[in-house]
Amino acid sequence: ETVVIDFQYIEGFIFDEYAKENDR
Repeated sequence: ETVVIDFQYIEGFIFDEYAKENDR
């Protein structure tokens, strides 16, 4: 359970970073 939540958090963080790079 915790692993899934952690994965979701990491995925969201990576997605945010990707969006930031894409915006540039």
